[in-house]
Amino acid sequence: MYIKKSLLAGLVAAAGMAVLSLLMVLFCFTEIQIPSAVYAAAWVGCLLAMLRSASRIYR
Repeated sequence: MYIKKSLLAGLVAAAGMAVLSLLMVLFCFTEIQIPSAVYAAAWVGCLLAMLRSASRIYR
């Protein structure tokens, strides 16, 4: 059972890292005029979603 939980937590972390990497590329290397506050909100939202998902897995 612990292996299954570890695998799910790893998948959640990998998905979160992919989203955060996409946000980083959009913010740093594109000329899209999205306000910084939107990026900050998306970044914090992604981190909170990762933490919430991981805590649900380990419960």
